[in-house]
Amino acid sequence: SLEREGRQRLMLTATIYFNAITKDYSRTLSATAAEPAVTRETNYFLANIGKVQSAKDLIHNSKLYTYVMKAFGLSDMMNAKGLISKVLEGGVSSSKSLANTLNDPRYKALATAFNFAADGTNTTSSMALQQTTVSNYIEQTLETNVGQQNPGTQMALYFQCMAPNITSAYNILGDKTLLKVVQTALGWNRSQSLILGGAVY
Repeated sequence: SLEREGRQRLMLTATIYFNAITKDYSRTLSATAAEPAVTRETNYFLANIGKVQSAKDLIHNSKLYTYVMKAFGLSDMMNAKGLISKVLEGGVSSSKSLANTLNDPRYKALATAFNFAADGTNTTSSMALQQTTVSNYIEQTLETNVGQQNPGTQMALYFQCMAPNITSAYNILGDKTLLKVVQTALGWNRSQSLILGGAVY
């Protein structure tokens, strides 16, 4: 059908663009990191994140909070400060913690990195946390830039970034972007996706 042919052409274009970006991915990321706005925001983050001693401190510093939320792909949840506070304060050690009960893997990734429940006031002094957050931020910025040219390529980059955090079909069902990538790649419609991994909605 014409719809299928159109979808295939879009996928081909996205694939070519994705391959061009990832051919020398480190160079692409370096170019993104060197953008003036990215450099400015990253310098502020590195200079100030160590002063944050609690989830409350992080949420109350709008520049740091915005940076961290973007780094973990949660810009769309920026205003849900109550939810984010509970995710950060609950940690990941308990199977009943909010980060572990939410199907969206982004929350667990955030709570694992900013594990105030386990590391307390020393959480943000971790070099590993700082490096992970900066790397994530640069990748998210690249995704956003790419999305302005080709949304399909942006989704592919997002899937590549999130894939290590996917542990079940529920993670895909709980993330609109991941689900859309799977639907597009497999040519599934919505009704077929409802039975993904035996999970019926």
